[in-house]
Amino acid sequence: MAIMGGYDLTMVGLEAESTFGSDPTAGLVRWPGLVQNLPNITEDYGKSVVRGLGSGRDPGLFYRTKKEVALTIESLLMSDDSGAESIFGLALGTSPDGSTGVITNSDLLRSFTIETGWHDGSSGWYELFTGCVINLLSLQMQTGEACVLTCDSFVKDVTRSTTETTRSGDNLSALTPSTADPFTFEDVTVAFTGITDPIVTEMTIDINNNLNRIYALNGSATIANSFATKRDITGSFTIVKENNTLRDIFTANPNANAGKQTITVTLSKNTGTEFLKLTLTDCRLLSRSFDRPGDDVNELTETYDFHAASIAVDTKTP
Repeated sequence: MAIMGGYDLTMVGLEAESTFGSDPTAGLVRWPGLVQNLPNITEDYGKSVVRGLGSGRDPGLFYRTKKEVALTIESLLMSDDSGAESIFGLALGTSPDGSTGVITNSDLLRSFTIETGWHDGSSGWYELFTGCVINLLSLQMQTGEACVLTCDSFVKDVTRSTTETTRSGDNLSALTPSTADPFTFEDVTVAFTGITDPIVTEMTIDINNNLNRIYALNGSATIANSFATKRDITGSFTIVKENNTLRDIFTANPNANAGKQTITVTLSKNTGTEFLKLTLTDCRLLSRSFDRPGDDVNELTETYDFHAASIAVDTKTP
């Protein structure tokens, strides 16, 4: 029996759904970034054991209850101007405007299909994840590194086959790798209101949709839908200390203007051909970490956790 190698894994294909949980079987697009890792999926069938009268000390009967499926994709971010398949658009609800690239935040989230698999040239297996909805989208940026996008999604169901899905557009095997470079730290600019040229060394932005799985008496153990509850825009950053501006914002009343901060993060390369701007409005600084080592001659840094009131995303050059 031949050992399967990771070098025969396929690309990750993405397609927005028009009906929750139903693969449109139109054309896939490449995941908008270089997928580095697809960790083990969550596939929980809720198997339970029942010990009835007369079954003794050993297990009596096993049965399945609710089925939970979730998927994580870790990738290097390249760009996100992919129309209906924009990842930030899927996380926030609507596709980027075709002209401006601006995403309008929505309470209702769209679902999508993911197809991926393995093929060594003669045999293969494929997995089709339908009814995917983004629960948590996290962007990590730090000096000396490429920008990493981690996407955690709730999934309605996964089906498996020895052949890829036949589509009216591009099949999974028709996708080709991107020739664009990923965003790296030198493509990132972080701006704070009232602070000139801040020296930010690392930053994380999280969009959390806090999804609930909804089940129904509909003849299926899979979810009937994923429901978005509250939306939390949170994150953290580390900054070289040059003044006390952020400290004063941290200690101020969070309901007063003095206790709020707007943070703008811009990713731009190739003269703006690949572009992404995230504006975090009315950020409240929730916690502050400020170490003061006595035997260290390095610069002093502060680390803050924040919670933003809202986020605005633009995927095109302004």
